[in-house]
Amino acid sequence: MEEQKETTKRDPQLVVVFGLPGSGKSTFAQELSCATDARVINSDMVRDDVLLRGNYAEKAKENVYAEMLKMAVINIKNGDSVILDGTYCKEKLRQKVVSKARELHLIPHFIEVKADEEVIRGRISAKRKENDADYDVYLNIRAQFEPLCSYHLIVRSDCQTPEEMLTKALLFLGIYHEAMEN
Repeated sequence: MEEQKETTKRDPQLVVVFGLPGSGKSTFAQELSCATDARVINSDMVRDDVLLRGNYAEKAKENVYAEMLKMAVINIKNGDSVILDGTYCKEKLRQKVVSKARELHLIPHFIEVKADEEVIRGRISAKRKENDADYDVYLNIRAQFEPLCSYHLIVRSDCQTPEEMLTKALLFLGIYHEAMEN
């Protein structure tokens, strides 16, 4: 008789993977999703859904991030963990996540993905299917970027392997052993 492995569903988590365009955050968010079974809510895809592709103005960004947060709440209330994938370059956008997480009795985990500017320039110069942020958009967002001063994880997509980044993230989230067993 085969022994069945008992699986227990853990409480939902809210993770924000953020950083500048071209830093590698979307690729990393997808890898983290595969390891944790969390749902990724990507700002570029939501921007397409709300018909704001290519619009990086402040009001458009606020609308996109508000929609992402609504989607996250629905998923979390259904018991799913969520990864929000976007630049989150302004503190007020991050604070909205923190406030909503508190309402849901969660602690959000922020993971910043960084890369050297020359690496980013190379990535941005290649045509990307879901993203049309060019180097000018990168420079604009970089100029507006407000550093996160509270505790968070920083991973570097230009000098760490995907496995190293993932291991650090799983340890940061406190689910390394659980994720490695699956």
